Amino acid sequence: MLHDCATAAGSSGSPIVGVIGGDPYIVALNNGEGKNLQTGQDIINYAVKISTIEEASRGN
Repeated sequence: MLHDCATAAGSSGSPIVGVIGGDPYIVALNNGEGKNLQTGQDIINYAVKISTIEEASRGN
């Protein structure tokens, strides 16, 4: 069973880095994890893309 929950302690807002053209870029920010409720294991990370944050900050 998968459950969307709050981020793991300390991970909220952490950068997610991608390599583009050989250079590292922050491409998203962590905003949550999905846990297996039976085992407590984090099995998926959720993130907000930087482009989405930029668009929202411009009021688009």
